[in-house]
Amino acid sequence: MKPRFFLPILFLLFTKSLCFSQSPQTPDTRSETIAREMLNKLELSEMHYIKIKAILDARITKSNEVIKQYSDDPLLLKEVIAQLQNECDKAIIAVLPKKAASKYYKHNFDLSSLNFISSK
Repeated sequence: MKPRFFLPILFLLFTKSLCFSQSPQTPDTRSETIAREMLNKLELSEMHYIKIKAILDARITKSNEVIKQYSDDPLLLKEVIAQLQNECDKAIIAVLPKKAASKYYKHNFDLSSLNFISSK
């Protein structure tokens, strides 16, 4: 096979593989993804989406601070992260309308992706 035909084929395969590879989610895109999921499943308005995204962004910021502060004590770190989760849940419930608040726990949204530590 001649090199001039081989290189374009190799280039196309390489670019195609880049298109299908997933990039890691940044904290901002994770909170946006979860907030959008809540918007759709709980049938919320855009105003609720904005408030929930702000709560989730704050949780990410606090999680990062907690992880830096308690990195040497994994047990205490998990405890503080769980406490942060409870605070986040309460803040989200306070923002939601009554009908959506009752659906919130039924959908069991995975907010563990907002932590940078494993859930093990």
